[in-house]
This record gives sequence, structure tokens and C-alpha cells, in this order.
Amino acid sequence: MRKIKATMILLAAALVVVPFASSQAVSGKNISDTRIVVKAKQGGKWFKSLEEKTGKNGVLKVKNVLPGQYKFELKNKKDAKDGQFLALKLRVLDEKGRKFTKKTAVEVSTNVSGKDVLIAKVTTNKKGEFELENVPLDMEYKIKVADSSKVKKKSDKARIKTKAKIEKSKWFPNRYQRTDRSYTYKVSDVLPGKYKFKYKSGDRNDNQPFTLNARLLDKNGKQIKKATNVTVYGYLGKGKVKTKLATLKTDKKGWVTIPNVMPGMQYRIDVK
Repeated sequence: MRKIKATMILLAAALVVVPFASSQAVSGKNISDTRIVVKAKQGGKWFKSLEEKTGKNGVLKVKNVLPGQYKFELKNKKDAKDGQFLALKLRVLDEKGRKFTKKTAVEVSTNVSGKDVLIAKVTTNKKGEFELENVPLDMEYKIKVADSSKVKKKSDKARIKTKAKIEKSKWFPNRYQRTDRSYTYKVSDVLPGKYKFKYKSGDRNDNQPFTLNARLLDKNGKQIKKATNVTVYGYLGKGKVKTKLATLKTDKKGWVTIPNVMPGMQYRIDVK
């Protein structure tokens, strides 16, 4: 994984991060084993996208990071300490939610007095991964990815574009990847919300369903660690009437299988 250190410098009320390559592992400061809430702004609105603990080294690991705006906050204010900085290990996706298979340039900026200030410019590894340290909490960060990835056509598999609508957001591109040969679409880090799916043109007919195998998070972005009830709704007809389709149960890791998902139809996934 590409490793980056970030040094914080405060000059004339502008926050500047100077990144440089390092052979040492990144680490946070005074923030080990601490629960962090990640908030994302997609589709024009902020929502909780993840709640996770840092490791003993103060590093927060986040996968499937779309380009956009993010905040990192303490779950419990009592965990606040002087000289507290977060370290991040991120795996970014491109603007359409595709995974990277080659290195790409990433810019990280923050908002200072209403202006975007570049604080880090890094190059990921071939999986789209990179690391930062000395990251202050409670600030807005914008992640911009320079390149686009590709999902190549493969026989007996279908490429699916997914859009999501979380809480009060507008629709935004969420994930774009392939099914397996049984046309099962496997995705992780799925928040409760609305989803719609579309086959890549020429891969499969829209009247052919697929199976969704999703690892769900709860409404606060926390990993599910016990069997949990899930309700699936569809929006049917010209009036898109919300209709209950199924009540299912996840396994102990939050995985649930939803059969007969139709492209072009809107769905809602609720986690109890």
C-alpha cells in the first residue's frame, strides 16, 4: 500500500498538509482503539456512512470510498484528548463506483474560510489504496480522484451500475462491478436506503433478474455482528407505489441474499 505522511502547518489561517513518502507504517496520535464516525456528503446531503474503531496504532481503515466530502468525528466526546490526530488507510473508487486496478492520483483538500485548500496530493497503489497521518478531526475533507477505472466485459457475467439514495440525498452513483457466472452481484458496506440497478448495455436483457448478495451496515454505518431482520421494498407501477416484497434475516456478519432483483426497478432496504 502507498504510505504517506502528512505534516500540519498553520500559516496565515490556512491549513496546509505537506505529504511525503515514508518507509514506516502510519499511526495516529492519542486515538488508539477509539470509535470514529465517518460522515459523507453524496447526492448533495450529509449522512453517516461508517462507524468503526481505530486500531491500536490509531489507524482507521475505510474501503469503497467514493470521491466526495467527508468528516471524521469521535463517537464519544469523552474520548477527546490533547494532541489527537487520526491516521487513515483508504481505498478509493472512481466517480462511478468502480474499483481501481492501476495507480491513480488523489487530491485531498479542506475548507478554510470558505475556500478549498489542497492539503495532500498522493498516488495510490494499483488497488486504489493510500494512507495519511496527522489528520485532525471535525474538519471537512474533499477527496478528488484524477482517473477513471474500467470494468471489462466478460462472458457469462453482467456488469451492473448501482445508484443509491441515502436518507435525504439525491440519487448518486454508488457501485459499478460485475456479477459472477450465476449472476449474483456481491457488494459490501451497504447502508440502509434506496437503490436502483442497471445492466451495462449488451451484457444482459433488462427482463432478466439477478441475485443481490450484500453485506449490510446498520443505519449508523456500524457493522452488523448478529442475525438481523431486513425488510425489502419495491416501488411498483407508474406511480412507484412502495410495496413490501420480503422480510429476510442476515447472517452474523450482516450478509443477506435478495433473489430476483430486477434492473430498472427502485428498491428500499431497511435494517431493523
